[in-house]
Amino acid sequence: MKMSFRVRLVLIITILTGILLSCFIAIIGWRIYDEKIADLDNDIRSHIERELSKRRDLEHWSRQQNNISRSMGAYIPDQIALWVENTQIELFRSTNWPENVDPSQLPWRDSQKTDDTLGQIESHPHQKKKRQSVALTLITIEVDHKSWRMGLGVTPTGDKMAMGVDMAIIDTELSDFHHAILFSVPLMLGLLGISAWFISGYVLTPIRKLSTTMSHLTVKELGQRIDLENKDKEFSQLIDIFNSMLERLERSFHQTSRFSADAAHELKTPLTILQGQIERAIFQSDMGSLIQKDLALMLDEVQRLDAIVRNLLLFSLADAGQLRLNKCEVDLSLMLANLLEDAQMLAPSLTIDGLVAENLVVKADADLLIQVLHNLLSNAIKYNIPNGWIRIEANQTSNHINVIVSNSSLGIAEADLELIFERFYRCESSHNRKVDGMGLGLGLSRDIIHAHNGKIDVSTEQSAVSFVIYLPLNS
Repeated sequence: MKMSFRVRLVLIITILTGILLSCFIAIIGWRIYDEKIADLDNDIRSHIERELSKRRDLEHWSRQQNNISRSMGAYIPDQIALWVENTQIELFRSTNWPENVDPSQLPWRDSQKTDDTLGQIESHPHQKKKRQSVALTLITIEVDHKSWRMGLGVTPTGDKMAMGVDMAIIDTELSDFHHAILFSVPLMLGLLGISAWFISGYVLTPIRKLSTTMSHLTVKELGQRIDLENKDKEFSQLIDIFNSMLERLERSFHQTSRFSADAAHELKTPLTILQGQIERAIFQSDMGSLIQKDLALMLDEVQRLDAIVRNLLLFSLADAGQLRLNKCEVDLSLMLANLLEDAQMLAPSLTIDGLVAENLVVKADADLLIQVLHNLLSNAIKYNIPNGWIRIEANQTSNHINVIVSNSSLGIAEADLELIFERFYRCESSHNRKVDGMGLGLGLSRDIIHAHNGKIDVSTEQSAVSFVIYLPLNS
């Protein structure tokens, strides 16, 4: 099932916002991580500068590891590792110094040959201050699946100090940030999706109103127009085009309906006069003469033309929504019983069968309803097979009265089923067999049943065709 435009719009907005927000968070996280590394490097730098200013004993370094941990915000001493050398003699190595790291193999700098100095420190606290350079190297190493940030300080006198900080310190500091992101981003996207849903609903209100108007558009409501007041420019243009289309459609439809009705009315009088003149000529001509036969053929064609004109008049009224129904209580059971008698007289070679429930009463226009039934019966006779059958059934449900007219047949092609109710449409088999008809009966029957708020359907099998009429009881 295809998503609605509104759902797709909300999804697109939410996804794009999620992508942009993710990129923004990634950049912010990267910047925060860099700032944390820079702060860590500054802390390492300051501690190495301070601790190399004096020579310390072993007890001092044991205490100092915990002090450094607290001053750096790392309250787990194992996260700080120290190594100190004084004139090539290892003075101190903390217990958590990585076993696989040999201090002598670290990339120490020569303080005499580098311009990258940590700063100036005091060589002796009781002498006049004398500054000396300390070379510093900052590196990151991986040991036993742990990352260490190492600061390597060297004084010109040969004192060395290596200070390593477990990078888990930064991960710990960033964990609150990560937790906040994991909680806030889905919440923000959810709120954004809900907001986008309501905003898109408000924005699409003119489109929804336009769709509602179009879905309810019928021949009786072609005069509807959508108000352009307080509409945005983009939607106003669309609504204006739609209103203009409705205006043109209404004008063209009324012109067509008026032409059909006027033509039908104008043709009725000359056809009536012509029919009367031909009937009088037939009466005055010699019985069985050739001219009487020709006049009889002409009369049949005039009557056929008169039937077409009357049907066209009904069509024009139905199209304009002006087909007036003279409704009354109709005894449908009696009407169908009479129809069965007519069928037996019109088609004595066919087997006529009826199964009609008693006391079926419907409120309908009796003349138009009998015209529909006669159309269906006429088709059942014309499109039957030799020695075939016709069955008329009627029953009542809780809401409808159903009338079924079935007949034996060679069937109807699928392509014909879709067009069988179109005006002037006739199946190819009808033309080949030269069956009498105008192709208007089924279309007119459908319009009449629709005017009664009912429905007519057709179904076909290999050897039968059935037309079903549904008439509402409260029509």
